[in-house]
Amino acid sequence: MWMNGRDYRNKPLLERKTALRKVIPTNSRFLLFADFVVEWGVGLFQAACERGLEGIVGKRKDEPYADSVRWVKIKHREYTQAVRRGEQFQRKRIR
Repeated sequence: MWMNGRDYRNKPLLERKTALRKVIPTNSRFLLFADFVVEWGVGLFQAACERGLEGIVGKRKDEPYADSVRWVKIKHREYTQAVRRGEQFQRKRIR
């Protein structure tokens, strides 16, 4: 992530998210700021499973982007795209 000539990849996750929040419009039709949850991962995972989603990704808030190998993907055991699954997001035609 680069902004105004500054490389944010070596900055901690929370600093990157703060910078992103400042530049992503809240009413954009094309971009959505993905907020984060601290200390409520179990509840977030349960909500993802209830909605038929694949799971969640856990990241350390103090690590730079380069340390992405330390991210933890927590998958819903019963998730499958092939069985009992409809489109999760409505596709829009861009003119």
